[in-house]
Amino acid sequence: MNNQAPAINSSEVISQYEAGEYDKLSEFFLQILMYLGNTRFVELSQQQIKYINAFIKLFLDIFTRDDFSVNQRYHTRFINFNPVISNLLCLTQYVTTDVWLQKLLAQKNNIIKVLTLYSHRNTLKINETQFFDVNPELASRWYAFNLKSADSYITKTSYENCIHLINNIDHRLAYQGIFSISAYMRCSYIDPVNDRIYKHYMNNRIKPIFKNFKINNKPDNRSIAVVTGRWSRNSAVYKSNYKMIEALADKYRLTLVKIEIPNSAEIDTAYFNDIKAVRFVNGQLDLKSILNNDFGLAYFPDVGMVDISCFLCNARLSPIQVMGYGHPVSTFGSEIDYLIGGQDIENYDDVESDYTERLILVPGLGVTPVIPEYVPEDKTACLRNGDEIIINCAWGAHKINYPIIQILKQIAEETGRIIKYQFLQTAILDGCSFIATRKEMQKEFGNINIFISANNNMENYMSYLNRGNFAIDSYPFGGYNTIVDNLILGKPVVAWEGQRSFNRLASGLLRQVGLSELIASDSTGYIGLIKKLILDNNYRNEITERICNLDLRNKLIDENNPVYFRRAIDYLLNDNRKRKDSRKPVLIE
Repeated sequence: MNNQAPAINSSEVISQYEAGEYDKLSEFFLQILMYLGNTRFVELSQQQIKYINAFIKLFLDIFTRDDFSVNQRYHTRFINFNPVISNLLCLTQYVTTDVWLQKLLAQKNNIIKVLTLYSHRNTLKINETQFFDVNPELASRWYAFNLKSADSYITKTSYENCIHLINNIDHRLAYQGIFSISAYMRCSYIDPVNDRIYKHYMNNRIKPIFKNFKINNKPDNRSIAVVTGRWSRNSAVYKSNYKMIEALADKYRLTLVKIEIPNSAEIDTAYFNDIKAVRFVNGQLDLKSILNNDFGLAYFPDVGMVDISCFLCNARLSPIQVMGYGHPVSTFGSEIDYLIGGQDIENYDDVESDYTERLILVPGLGVTPVIPEYVPEDKTACLRNGDEIIINCAWGAHKINYPIIQILKQIAEETGRIIKYQFLQTAILDGCSFIATRKEMQKEFGNINIFISANNNMENYMSYLNRGNFAIDSYPFGGYNTIVDNLILGKPVVAWEGQRSFNRLASGLLRQVGLSELIASDSTGYIGLIKKLILDNNYRNEITERICNLDLRNKLIDENNPVYFRRAIDYLLNDNRKRKDSRKPVLIE
């Protein structure tokens, strides 16, 4: 371990326990948890594994003893580390805290210890209503951090436990700070049918907070705020919205309301007349920069990619508030009035039930990509028919779930080919989550070869993609920019088209470039298409060569899309009062 790792002296810990120095021990345990939670591990050395095992064994032994008491001032801090403890257990021989929870359930006054150790990974079931009966405040914190710890839903246990939490919200669940809405984005990945349950509930808990803010808005229809924490060149939100903002710049005065987040990349200030920062300071939202504003319209390219955006969408910053496809899912009851989407994406049969925002639909997809700056020269290397088939799964961690893993396992087992699934991510998850996720995936896939990489710069990421023979889109929450990346590299992409915009963007792209034959409408079709690309070398190579011969830059970028987007904004700023009278989608021509 490096010099920052607190030394572990078991004899000293036991001596402090025997002397009743419980506060010292709590401080010591929390110090180690903070170190392990804040260090972004990609790999673990044998020494680090030994350290983690030694800590977990010692911590659980002492922490679960009947006479070991936790001072009230440490309660929330221990619950905050529930995700880290869950991830650390996953890396040890114990896997979960089930054994220690059984021990705790036989004790009295055990609430803080149970809430610290009980996570989505536990096979032991405890009725969470009991937690709210004892202490609603601590139970609310536990609920938030429990869901926060689930960056992926790899095992059947984790997947089902997370769905249970989203679908069984206790009426005493309270908002206690920005961490409380950690599942606002994740709920659509966990359960895209009932995600609205969680969002409706949290919106109603957040809105009253804004009564404490005096937002003085004197709207000027030439002034537009763009509210996001993801306006950097490598961000998916930026890539899919850049050309839309560019189209507004010559007509409107644009202000970037920059949501400040830790370790954020450098923002692109092009096209903005002003930059206003909003942030959380000591748990309190700082809106001083925008309390007095002249915004005629506030555009949220995404809601959910940054936690603060889930909070801000419940504020009334301007008379007209609009969101886009940067994170293509309804807020289900916030203060967002409209969503600008694509006529080729939305499912018109269910569109009014899928959104609480009124849809303003432009021709096409509703987004326009930024083509990657780095593209490897040799895009046909994958045409060589070797024994191994490499399949690109360029999925963020939240898009990996138990049902899709079972489908990938079935495909590998039924084809009989040597298959490698490439799971590529651009960031390392905090709290030891990346290494825990990787270990769970390796165990779940068994003998099937998988490659998992994170923290890639764009050049490495594109180089890894280029090794693949073809790509598959995730389900139920699909991709957009990752589909563009694969197509630019000449990779066939299989998409499973669903009923919501987040699983229809990939199929929209494929239709746009003339590859509708790679779109499936159910799991059977999805599996069939993937197996065909694995087993039929000639078919796979023919599709690949066809893609490589396409003028993809022109096919993927419709220069009219930004124009349509500006028309939609113009439309909304023209007597907005009439626009709110109906929920029926508006079609922009």
